[in-house]
Amino acid sequence: MKSDPIRMNQIPRPLYDEIGSDLELHLVALAGVDESSPTPRLVPAGSGTLVRIDAHHYVLTAGHVWAEVLAGFPMVAISAREDGVVTIPRDALTSKWMWYETAPEWGPDLALLQLAPSDAKRLERRKVFLNLREHRNRWLIDPLEVDWGVWAVTGMLGNLSIVTQVPEQRMIHAEIQVRAFFSGVDAQHERDGYDYLDLGVDRTDAPVQELVAREGDTTFGGMSGGGLWQIPIHRDATGAIVWDGAKHLRGVAFWESAPHDRRQEIRGHGPRSLFERVWKEWKLPE
Repeated sequence: MKSDPIRMNQIPRPLYDEIGSDLELHLVALAGVDESSPTPRLVPAGSGTLVRIDAHHYVLTAGHVWAEVLAGFPMVAISAREDGVVTIPRDALTSKWMWYETAPEWGPDLALLQLAPSDAKRLERRKVFLNLREHRNRWLIDPLEVDWGVWAVTGMLGNLSIVTQVPEQRMIHAEIQVRAFFSGVDAQHERDGYDYLDLGVDRTDAPVQELVAREGDTTFGGMSGGGLWQIPIHRDATGAIVWDGAKHLRGVAFWESAPHDRRQEIRGHGPRSLFERVWKEWKLPE
């Protein structure tokens, strides 16, 4: 029997921090790099989740992150840790992607970028690749109800990240901020065989206020391509709220709504889009 739901404001802040630190092990920020011009350029593109299927390693992201930005640069920078990146020639990435620019709020908007084994090893020194087929199998066996546990979206915070050009030294300094935001699912949609999840954000919450104060055109710019996660939590025998380390990758963020009534939604493709529709279209191994 399902227990009474745990409200988000009942979850201790240290538990949120613990979950967020764990999810960030799989999170990377992505940027396009051009070092050939007199003034080197680095343009933040979005976010991604490091995943593997069998012996192959990938970055799972949004289609527009690849097609609109990364594909136009000779090099792609992937954040490996707070103080460094792994830079890869764009042509060394094998891409599967879909993006419909005319319907940005619906997409479909997904991409899977395959890494060469040597590049995957460089990233594995600081990051962790998630077993994507294992997460698919879990969902096929037991697709948890959306109100089970807490949801999170992980990604780069464009409004808090700073890129500084140093032309006289032909250098670029980048301070990239990444974070996990916790929420619940406000709405679910289906359209043309794809499913969508809208995670609601209260713009008056303290973690969001910092972004709202610095926002330009968007509040969550840079989080496109980040993972949507469902994290089961429960009460133990003493009534304490606990997390046993379980986490379920459920989709990919790609769009944010305009603010309304102090709220905003982050939309992502859900598990049916990822684990059924594109899994078959991209002929990924069963």
